[in-house]
Amino acid sequence: GRYRRLARFLPAESAILDVGVGDGHVLRYLRELLGGRGRYVGLDLNLSSQTQLVLRRHGIEYIDGVFEAHPFEPETRFDLVIMTQVIEHLWHPKEAVQQVVRLLRPGGILFIETPNPACLGRMIQRFYWGGYHYPRHLNIFSASGMRTLLGADFEVLVYKQYANPAFWIMGSRNRKGLNSVHTSASSWEFVNAKSIPLLCYFMGVEVIASVFGFAANHRFVARRT
Repeated sequence: GRYRRLARFLPAESAILDVGVGDGHVLRYLRELLGGRGRYVGLDLNLSSQTQLVLRRHGIEYIDGVFEAHPFEPETRFDLVIMTQVIEHLWHPKEAVQQVVRLLRPGGILFIETPNPACLGRMIQRFYWGGYHYPRHLNIFSASGMRTLLGADFEVLVYKQYANPAFWIMGSRNRKGLNSVHTSASSWEFVNAKSIPLLCYFMGVEVIASVFGFAANHRFVARRT
């Protein structure tokens, strides 16, 4: 639904860049939504040759590189840059935003989703909170912090929060000293992201938290001024 709503900001023939493209499912969906017209580019690090083949099969160009340091051609311009759960992984988020400013056409759209430190989960779990995702998350932005990062180059059109029950489960595992990848003989191993009852329970907590503005993730749709 969020990408359908995003499409209303775009011309029918759009140039779109997805930073952290993964398997390309977002670009594939937008390409279908926009009738296959336009240019679709995905940037990521070290994707498998099979994944790259899938991207090409769906008409998606692939760039292997670090976004904020990649030497795009000076004339390269996009109507939309997507950064879903990416900016918190970057060493240099300010340089990344400056790169977006260079790449977006005036009036172009930047879409960012990232963990929300002003959430109920962080307040309760504190430094165990799954959104810190140590050591993978390097920078965590509050709503005001993100607006400061975007600065005068962007006008925030949409701000929304949304649920993430997985952070609660990760935080619970952190508190019990459980590894986030490998299982152990601990009696607490039932606390994992495959547990449907736990996912449902924490999703309920997140939905309630989101009503009061304390959900685990937040989303920014901003227009380049």
